[in-house]
Amino acid sequence: MSKEFLVRLLSLEKDFLANNSKLNELLGHFQNRKKSRLVVRRGLEHIALKIEDVVLLYTENKLVYVIDRQGKKYLGDKNLSEMELELDDTMFFRANRQYIINVEFVKGFKPYEKVKLWVDMSLPELNHPIIISQENAPQFREWMFNA
Repeated sequence: MSKEFLVRLLSLEKDFLANNSKLNELLGHFQNRKKSRLVVRRGLEHIALKIEDVVLLYTENKLVYVIDRQGKKYLGDKNLSEMELELDDTMFFRANRQYIINVEFVKGFKPYEKVKLWVDMSLPELNHPIIISQENAPQFREWMFNA
C-alpha cells in the first residue's frame, strides 16, 4: 500500500466517524423528543389533546384515563408506563403505580401518615386522592422545587 492511499483511507475514516457522531446526535434528538399532544378517545372519537391541558393520567381496571383542565375524562390507548415514557419528566411525575400528574395543576402537598405525601390538585371537582409513597416523596419534593 502506498503512503498516499493510507493517508486517504485515514482521512475517510475520520470523516465517517465525524458524520457518525452527528448522525447519532440527530437520532438521539428524535428518540428523546417528547410529545406535544396525546391522542385520546371519547366514545368513538379520537381527540388530539394538548399536553399542557392534561391534568393527570391514571389507571383503573387495567384502563388508562386522561383528565383535562375542564375535568373531562378520556380513554388512553397505551398503558401508564408507555405513556410515562412519552411525557416530559420536567412537567409530569409518576406519583405512584396508579397516577401521573402534571406540575402545572399541583396546588400543594402535605404530609400524610408521617412519611407519605398527599397532593392537592387545582381541579376542585377532581375526586382522586393522590398519595406519594415514602420511596417517591424525596424525588417528588425535588421535582416540585425544581419545576
